Amino acid sequence: MAMKRLARYLQGKLGVDEGTANIVSRFVVKAERNYLMWIYGYDKLARLGIDELDLLERLKRPFVFGFLVKEILDSDLSDEVKERAALESIESINTDAEFEWVPAYLFKAINFLLKRRGFERRYFEILVRFGLALSYGVFYPHVSVMSDEMGDVKEVFNFMLGADGLSPEEKIAFLTAVLTHSHINENLKLKLYDEFLRSDRVPMDLKKELCASAADDRYMEYAGEKTKPFLTGKDLPLDIPPIQLLFVPPSIVRRSIRWLAGAGEDKRALIEKYFKEKITDIYPYQTLGALDVCRAYHEELG
Repeated sequence: MAMKRLARYLQGKLGVDEGTANIVSRFVVKAERNYLMWIYGYDKLARLGIDELDLLERLKRPFVFGFLVKEILDSDLSDEVKERAALESIESINTDAEFEWVPAYLFKAINFLLKRRGFERRYFEILVRFGLALSYGVFYPHVSVMSDEMGDVKEVFNFMLGADGLSPEEKIAFLTAVLTHSHINENLKLKLYDEFLRSDRVPMDLKKELCASAADDRYMEYAGEKTKPFLTGKDLPLDIPPIQLLFVPPSIVRRSIRWLAGAGEDKRALIEKYFKEKITDIYPYQTLGALDVCRAYHEELG
């Protein structure tokens, strides 16, 4: 069915011709159906019925608009149109809105822009700032990461890791934003942590400092100084948590001990420090890390 109001709105918002706006308007139904499925867990649009004014009203919310951008990026439309949609996704962030003011699929949009336009510092700052900021309740004003967006998270992470425009400390801040994000699965977090430690774009002494702190279960204490600049500013959410409320996967402790051994630290000293004969902690990752070192280097240790 023709949705002329919707097409006119999209023509102005995306700066595209009438024909392209008509095509994009047909994506809106699928986008909003997926949004409502994400919120309610069932096809609520089928129950509500398709009403153009309702579609338009929802689409004006940045979070919902992100679902449309995802459909555009997955379509056969030109890269020029996709670029406009991805840029509009970033521009649509509205911290004055009552809720849903960061678009969905922001990693996907920024991933496209990185490939299309190259590195821009604002992409980094948006993901770090809104990734670290938390809120409470059903609607999250920080960056929501969708389950089908993990590939984009990995590609964006690797791009930021290799970016010449970021300092090593800023790369630790980006790592922290990823490791503490509740929507990113732990398996991917651990893979990205390993990639960070393998990277030659971060100085070895800084990686050793990071791992030594993580091995002592003080990752956030160490990373707090790196992330502090991104947790201040008038354009941030109101509910900024103390750094102590941001958590990384506890198995980071184990991985860090193992990495330190491979990086030339005294293996016997690592075992003596972290092996606990009586495990009382519910997360015995220091002991597991020490045992990893024993297994990997038992011939060397004698």
